[in-house]
Amino acid sequence: MKRGEGGSSYPSTINTRPLQAIYDNLPAESWAGQAVEPESETAARKKAALDVDREVRQERMAGWRGHPIKEKRIARAIRSALGPLKAYTHKIFEIVKAQHEY
Repeated sequence: MKRGEGGSSYPSTINTRPLQAIYDNLPAESWAGQAVEPESETAARKKAALDVDREVRQERMAGWRGHPIKEKRIARAIRSALGPLKAYTHKIFEIVKAQHEY
């Protein structure tokens, strides 16, 4: 799991540590099993990271960490935001859970 503080350059909208951590942990080699141009790949990763961030902020409830029902709600929001990358739901959920900003 990457930490979101690497030396890579981020798109201007990936401007917080939580967004960087999500962005860093989305697949970089191909998008949903399809070969894509690097610019399209960056745009797709950026959109997915921003979608996850937005959904988590909308769905989170006070005290959601450690509360199974509230955690499931967050996991569903992440799965929905990831679209074709649903396989990354657990990994991204653990990253989100570790971010104090959420």
